[in-house]
Amino acid sequence: MMPKKWRNKPTRMMITRTLEKKEIPNLVEAMAEDGVSAYITSSGIVWYHAEYKVAKNVIADVWGLSSTQMDRVNNYIYGNDPFVNIYKDEYKKID
Repeated sequence: MMPKKWRNKPTRMMITRTLEKKEIPNLVEAMAEDGVSAYITSSGIVWYHAEYKVAKNVIADVWGLSSTQMDRVNNYIYGNDPFVNIYKDEYKKID
């Protein structure tokens, strides 16, 4: 399976390229456009594609992320909770 394209830079390298802090918001935006979301719960971050719960390693594989890069994404989510801001209009419709 080919990973999702979300970077403008070349992805074919012998080593995994560092996931820069400024790239993470672009990745999160691309994930949201694809229907992927992540929510902080008492047991950690839970990943979804639409309404289906998905394992973190599956998300990493689909988006072409190493485990270290995925850890950086998780840390960003803990610090910023970006999916709540992206989907806040949908939450208002539910209320």
